[in-house]
Amino acid sequence: INVDEDNVYFSSSDGILYDKTGEKLVRYPEGRKEKEFSGPEGVETIGIKAFYGNDFLRDVNFSEGLKIIDEHAFSGCQLENIKLPQSVEELCFSCFGYNNYIQKINIPKNTWYTYKPFRYSYNIQEVTMERSEIYNDFEDYVETDYFYLDYGAIIQKMRVPAVAKDQYLAFGFGQWEVESYDSGEDFEITFSGYKLDRANTIILAYRGND
Repeated sequence: INVDEDNVYFSSSDGILYDKTGEKLVRYPEGRKEKEFSGPEGVETIGIKAFYGNDFLRDVNFSEGLKIIDEHAFSGCQLENIKLPQSVEELCFSCFGYNNYIQKINIPKNTWYTYKPFRYSYNIQEVTMERSEIYNDFEDYVETDYFYLDYGAIIQKMRVPAVAKDQYLAFGFGQWEVESYDSGEDFEITFSGYKLDRANTIILAYRGND
């Protein structure tokens, strides 16, 4: 993609489309065959469907300063590794959806908004949540800090900060099956479609759809 220097709305660099300021990556060519992409400094937003449908990328790395990954930005790609910088604040709907090779994800501590960013990415094995406090908006139930995946996901390991373990347990991640839950101390709990107390002696909740 090549943009005339006099264009008042868009710019391009190395064949990739940006807005005029270079702060928003608008479109990465669908047929580009590189396996790795490192986001340039200065990019704050990955736009809607910016990488949509590219089958060649496997690894993506973003520079600090990136704040928003917009809806469906990487949907339908075949990514294996994702490195999110601490500056990321929003992971929008299905931004990494339909990626069947991702196995591990790490949600930075400054990420405050998410809504199913890993929708239909069913091979994720481990999730690490760096935030020490859960964000919950009870007026709009879908905007909760635990809507990272879709219903039916089976997670082998969930890691959270030790200081937040009770908060995360309180909300249970009931739409997934979490096989092992670890706060990094001597705390670990197993799930198989239901939630137990810390001593594993009391069943607190059972999934209604079972």
